[in-house]
Amino acid sequence: MDFVTISGIVSCNFCPVRYYLEKSREYGSEKPEYTMSKQISYRLGRELCEYEIWDEILLVNPDVGEDSYPQFLEWLDKCRNSEWPIPSETDLSVRSNRLGIIGKIDFLYEEDPKIGIVRASPAPETGIYKSDRIRSAMAAICAGETFGYDIEDVALLYVPDGKMKICHPSPSDRRAGLRALSVAKKIDRGYIPEKKNTGRCDYCYLKDYCDSEPKKLSDLL
Repeated sequence: MDFVTISGIVSCNFCPVRYYLEKSREYGSEKPEYTMSKQISYRLGRELCEYEIWDEILLVNPDVGEDSYPQFLEWLDKCRNSEWPIPSETDLSVRSNRLGIIGKIDFLYEEDPKIGIVRASPAPETGIYKSDRIRSAMAAICAGETFGYDIEDVALLYVPDGKMKICHPSPSDRRAGLRALSVAKKIDRGYIPEKKNTGRCDYCYLKDYCDSEPKKLSDLL
């Protein structure tokens, strides 16, 4: 069975063309924001020693520059002002063989919410981003099938703001995820999606690679 990643489902819900382009793009170093969020997250609920964490960040991602240090300190201070659950395990692979989805969760907790996902973006002022609701819904399905028990809630750790939000995926979130999964599998079988100009195009990081007419990947990349 061919599997679609949880991140791929989120991308496909955002835009099928984005998923189509991401499939064959080669990725280099991860973004500094993600590296900083990830390394800070490992210490949440414990002592946040700035020098130790910063050294880890530079070791993990040498492309992080010293110009990111002030931002790192700002995020660290915000995280110090919040309470965080301590995970029992970190960085776990999860999958749903029933649906053909694979992915990873950042944290597994002994108490509810059972799983946690690190986000490298600021927290929304109210509610939860739709993309994170879909991410949570698919992660909960995969984790539930992997671990053998129902996952009702997902902790979203918005490290840049030092905030944790609890997502309770709704039927609408799961439906949106399953629709995106269906389209992603169709693309994996060879379907080439057409670009539909929307307001999302203006802030998509792949907007320069899109075209109004469908083409082969070799022509687009």
